[in-house]
Formats: sequence, C-alpha cells, structure tokens
Amino acid sequence: MARSRNIWQRAAVAVATLIAVSALLPATQVPAAQIMRQERAGLAAGAVAAAPLVRGQTVRAAVALEVAVELHVNANPPTYDYLIPVPLSIEGPEGINVVRAFYPEAEHVEFPYADEPLAVYEGTVVIGMELEVAADAPLGDHNLELSVRYQACNDRACFAPANARLALRVSVAPEGAAAEAIDSPLLSMAPFPGS
Repeated sequence: MARSRNIWQRAAVAVATLIAVSALLPATQVPAAQIMRQERAGLAAGAVAAAPLVRGQTVRAAVALEVAVELHVNANPPTYDYLIPVPLSIEGPEGINVVRAFYPEAEHVEFPYADEPLAVYEGTVVIGMELEVAADAPLGDHNLELSVRYQACNDRACFAPANARLALRVSVAPEGAAAEAIDSPLLSMAPFPGS
C-alpha cells in the first residue's frame, strides 16, 4: 500500500512540475483561421477591360486566384481526367456570358503519390476570359459573380473541392454608347492569345 501511495505522489509531483514549466514558456496564440481554415484559395481581384459594358460587344476580363502557401491546385486541363481542374464560371444578369476562358500554362511538379509530374498551379493564378454582352442584356449596374472551382492539395493529400467567389460590379450601357478602356495590371497578366 505504501508503495502505490509513493507512485501516486511521484506522478503528482511530475504533473505539477510540467504545469509549472509550461507556465514559464512564452504563450503563442494560433489564429482560429489557421486551425480551421476552410478556404485554401480565394479570388483576390478581378478586372474588366472596358466600362461600361456595351450591349452587343465582347470585352476581355481577368480574375486572380490566390492559392495558399505550400498548396497547389490542378491545372486546367489537368494531367488526368479524374483530377479536378479550375474551371471559371460566372453568374449575374442574363445576357452576360463567358465566351472563352484562358488558363495559364501549368507548372509540372513531381509528387510522391503520382507516377509522373502533375500539371498544377501555385501562388497567384490569373485567368483571362472574353465576356459577351447580349443585345438584350439588362441596362444599369449589376454584380457579376465570378466563381472558380478548385481542389487544393499539398504533397501528401488533397482537401475537399471548394468554390472561390468574387463579386465584380459592372454597368451595362445601350448599344452605341461610349466605353472607356480600363488599364489593369491584371489584364496584362492574363494569358490571352497573342500576349
């Protein structure tokens, strides 16, 4: 009996020592976003090449997807059909549609779980697009909802697919209205043909 009491006393002293030592260590606070980070990529900015958008015209636009450090997303097109690429889509007023999207060249990276290098994007990914404004597109100010579906991965595993969204404010003017060209670095970075 005396021996088991002695063991419990030693355990209590060890626990008390650990608590005392941990109290002396500097406190570090980990942001909640780091612990439970849902978004591993996000749309950081968007730009349209002309304002306002004029009915009956096609205009260039671009959006930047920011991928978190040490993560990647599959390129468009991906290396294998079963991998999830980053398709761009828009929602907004009827009559404004994406005619074509232009994705940057992929980086080919080797991962321990793949037999060959995979086509991926890391860091800032700028996607270009051509928007067609229909002759009957509603006039006035609207939110153009840009959306990119992605699946973020690290060198060991992939996370659940998610959507990154950005609302871009645009104005639609009647056919024949004057539009001002918008000079944006984002448009210069977009992978349009011939650029």
